[in-house]
Amino acid sequence: MGLIHTLQTSADYSYLLGLFYSYFGGLERLIEHQGIEKYLPDYVDRRKAKLILEDLLALHVSNPEICQHVQLPVIESPFRALGALYVMEGSTLGGVYITKMIQKKLSGNENIYHFFSGYGDRNPLMWNRFKNALDHSTADEDEIALILSGAEETFHRFYEWINVHQNGNN
Repeated sequence: MGLIHTLQTSADYSYLLGLFYSYFGGLERLIEHQGIEKYLPDYVDRRKAKLILEDLLALHVSNPEICQHVQLPVIESPFRALGALYVMEGSTLGGVYITKMIQKKLSGNENIYHFFSGYGDRNPLMWNRFKNALDHSTADEDEIALILSGAEETFHRFYEWINVHQNGNN
């Protein structure tokens, strides 16, 4: 993601966090209506937008707008929601390295890395719990196809969202 590599200032970082907040916040609004807790009981602890908002507030940035539905994947079942969550949860795995990269470029406020720090030392545990929940969510081929298509569309739409705004920021 070019925005991370070109980041130089706290304003750049705020912009990047705003993009994540807008997309993930919109996505979480779609997911929360799918009864995902049946498959992932700790879903409420996995919400990312609240972590991003903590970072933005520490940077003295107000809430960015939430992404519109047309810019987000279609989340019309708990299985597509699980696919979207696969992408969101996967983003925590590289967060430790991203935090280190950003910390090298920005100094000072250590209270601005909640999102990229993810679950901290619990990242591997939380990822394994998620994978276990995903593995036990269904054996039905049609539902597995919904999980896969949800993940693919979420990743593709997020890539488009970042790319459009990255190019618009240059």
